[in-house]
Amino acid sequence: KQLGNYGFLWQHFHYWMELSVAMKRTNGLRAKLQILFGKPDMVDPSIRPALERKFNINPSTGSFLLQERNRYVLWQIIATLLVLFIFILLEHMITMPIKIILAGLILTTLINCGAMLERRPWAFHIELIRLFILGMGLAMFLPPMETFTVFLIIAGAIILYFKTLQNYYLRYVYDNI
Repeated sequence: KQLGNYGFLWQHFHYWMELSVAMKRTNGLRAKLQILFGKPDMVDPSIRPALERKFNINPSTGSFLLQERNRYVLWQIIATLLVLFIFILLEHMITMPIKIILAGLILTTLINCGAMLERRPWAFHIELIRLFILGMGLAMFLPPMETFTVFLIIAGAIILYFKTLQNYYLRYVYDNI
């Protein structure tokens, strides 16, 4: 059955969750192994809707490109694909700390884009994590004292204006909700 939403985490882990529920419901080691190593159609199709209700996974509606709020997501994915292309192209020349930073940026961007498409309020928190990872990457190239000063100023502003920033972000990304 085709998935009905854009969530990065749900798209990548729904089958494993369905598989674990199917194995819990099954008695006997042999039957559990048959589910684990058998065909995907051995998993009960009623498990996915139950998991979607449990984790509040709602199907997305409407066309991706026709919705105005998705411009931000589209540009994020284009930028991520560009970073991924450069990462793969120059992989042998990049140091391990920069590889870790780039991988973190790519993963948090994908998770955040899925959260924004699903209109999840916690997308702002992922955006802050992504900003922190980006700051860590930039800190590798800036002198320590300037990096520390800028980090303190930005962290202080985020702490002081957290609710205002969150409301502005959610209004901008979700079209005044």
